[in-house]
Amino acid sequence: MLNSSMRSLLILLFFPLLLVGAFKEGDIFFPVIFTDQFDQNVSILTKDQVVIVVFDKAGYYDVNAFVKSKREGYLRKMKIRYLNDISAMPENILKFFVKPNMQKKPFSILLVKDEKFSQKLNYRDGKITVYHLKEGKIVKIDFVERDGLEKVIEEQ
Repeated sequence: MLNSSMRSLLILLFFPLLLVGAFKEGDIFFPVIFTDQFDQNVSILTKDQVVIVVFDKAGYYDVNAFVKSKREGYLRKMKIRYLNDISAMPENILKFFVKPNMQKKPFSILLVKDEKFSQKLNYRDGKITVYHLKEGKIVKIDFVERDGLEKVIEEQ
């Protein structure tokens, strides 16, 4: 049987694990290995400065159009990672329709398949989420539409 001080210590140690909420400023965008549309393993690195996350088809098309309007290698040069949350997508739709379309893109799109990680991502209906990072730590979170994407990225 645990005494009250031992119980208190256990609660303090494990309480943060019970709070599975969205990322907030100051959190570490912990290193997770994703696969991209070509099934290559890719990680968010401490040198990465921006993480763009889309949750729906409209956001996907908006970010693709934005990246396409830039010079080749833009994401790499600007230290940007592009994530597409597909955690709720049926595997057959991903395999036969979505992934083949993504593979036509000349840049890496990291696929968020894990529902638990997806729950950590900040979501606003109809918006693109942009995390600004410094050495892996979230310093700012923006929610933008396509026309605001360049402004929030360029202010780095």
